[in-house]
Amino acid sequence: MEKTRTAARIIIVDDMIQLTEVIENILRDNGYTNCKSYDDPEEALKDIIEDSNVGLIITDFRMPQMNGIELLDKATRISRELKGLIVSAETSQVLAKKPGYPVMEKGEYSGIVNYVKGVLS
Repeated sequence: MEKTRTAARIIIVDDMIQLTEVIENILRDNGYTNCKSYDDPEEALKDIIEDSNVGLIITDFRMPQMNGIELLDKATRISRELKGLIVSAETSQVLAKKPGYPVMEKGEYSGIVNYVKGVLS
């Protein structure tokens, strides 16, 4: 097990909690131990309000309560330094909305680790 890479917290949001757990486990295995998963974007926003140490949100695009772009827009209004990554099986639909955030295909988990390294290192 590698040592912790960063003190900044990583929040993972997807309405399918199993997918957040997969991403969280991959990040933890790569030394990013300060992670928290949510299946509700509103709960994730509450966490961001309460903890200014959140450095990154990794979110699904399509969720019932709000989409990933809306979540990241709200989160970055709370904390301007916060970074975001949208992970979706529907990358072409997400990109068509010009989200202003990087978009990655679900299942490209090595890409997520590389992105996190670049953002939080």
